[in-house]
This record gives sequence, structure tokens and C-alpha cells, in this order.
Amino acid sequence: MTKSDNLNPSQPDQPSVLISQSSSGAGSHQLQQRTTTEEADAIADLAQPMSKSIEVVILGPNLPDQDNHWEFHVHVAGCTTLDDPLYDRHAEDKAVVHRLRSLREATLEAFSPSEFGYDPSNWPDFAEDLKVCDCVRWPGEVRHDSE
Repeated sequence: MTKSDNLNPSQPDQPSVLISQSSSGAGSHQLQQRTTTEEADAIADLAQPMSKSIEVVILGPNLPDQDNHWEFHVHVAGCTTLDDPLYDRHAEDKAVVHRLRSLREATLEAFSPSEFGYDPSNWPDFAEDLKVCDCVRWPGEVRHDSE
């Protein structure tokens, strides 16, 4: 039986330790596996219930002849703005619905670290190229009326 004894968010610079022990405790065999803070964050994200996610579509990238040609747009699935003829060229993108919980997840989905060759912990560098439309409200996000 595996126990997750130490996923300690209070020490973000220290790796977390997962300890595996037999269910009976006999033999006291222990295997330590170090997991980075980034991996611990990913595990915590997976543990959150999917009810805390929203369905979005990610459109893009924009056309190469545009100044912002690497920009992607994020809309809530079913947003009426997507009916605009401007989005007709993104029919395939509109058909793919993603269940996501955060800007981080949207960024990692649009800019796959393996495809773009970067460390996932650097996702904020890529988030600036996501245009998150007004229809999107991430779970737990609080907006003021002026936004």
C-alpha cells in the first residue's frame, strides 16, 4: 500500500518525499522517491474534483501574417462569439472541448512543453500569448465589475 506522507507546500524549494511501505509494516521496507514541487503541484491538480473545471475551446494559433501569430484564444465552450464568421477558419479547434481548471492548464495545453521544448515550470512565459476572453471564469476566480 502506498502512502503519500509528505507533500509539503510550505517548503516550495524543498523536494517532497513519497514513502511506500507494506500494508502490514512487516519487514519495514521503505522506498523513497523524490518528486519536485512542480510534480507535487501536478499531483495536487489531479486530485481536485473535475467539478472545479470549466469546458473551454482553444483557438489558434493566429495566422502567420498577423503580428500576434502565436497567440491563442480561449473561450468557454458554446460561447456565442464563436458563431462569428471570423472564427469559421477555426472549425476544428471549436470541435475540441477541454476540461480545464486554470490559466496554467490552458497554457500547458496550448503550448505543450514537449512540443515547444521548455520546462513546464516556465508556463507563465507562454501565458502572455493566450488571449483569455471575457466569457472565461476559472474556478475560484474573483473578478471585479470593472473587469
